[in-house]
Amino acid sequence: MGSRVYAAVATLAILGVVLLAPATASSRSSVPPPAVGINYATLPGLQTGPVPWSADDGDTLRARLDRLDLPVLGAEQLDYHIHVHLDIFVHGVHIPVPALVGINVTDEFLTVLHTHDASGVVHIESSSNKHYQLGKFFGVWGVRLNASCIGRYCASGGTSQLRTWVNGKPYKGNPARIVLTPHLEIVLTVGAKADVPNPIAHRFAWPPGL
Repeated sequence: MGSRVYAAVATLAILGVVLLAPATASSRSSVPPPAVGINYATLPGLQTGPVPWSADDGDTLRARLDRLDLPVLGAEQLDYHIHVHLDIFVHGVHIPVPALVGINVTDEFLTVLHTHDASGVVHIESSSNKHYQLGKFFGVWGVRLNASCIGRYCASGGTSQLRTWVNGKPYKGNPARIVLTPHLEIVLTVGAKADVPNPIAHRFAWPPGL
């Protein structure tokens, strides 16, 4: 890997600059995605502490990518390049998705699911459309996501529930299975009904070019 090439990528990531390329028609497919099945008990570097959760720029990111069957890349692959926006609320508090999830600046690598900044925009940059699911991104981040829990925060019956919306509409089922398609607005909340934000965001104010 050319250190000069990756240094440019890392610099752009830190500055929040987005490299743009359209998702081509040939990169799309109607093949249904496989079910997300992540064994969090064996996922290296799993974050089990309280919010906020950080990005991992250490050795465990590479180990997680191996367990998640995601590539370790020396530069962005822009043949299939889309974005989704993610909002997370834990007991009514908005939790940031940090910059540089899925990017290791020190060792100069990144993967196909990553963030450049803390805006909540998730970048999917791949050689083809692999029908990536939300659970894979959380795996890259090292945060548990399943039908009941976000990280250490879980549904506990009537008082605390995990709720999901996609483009402002309630999503029933395991949010880890949400397939990431262009310009989704995904809202995850865990807590009491009174903790749910009002209104629920139905779209993100995408900057020009995204």
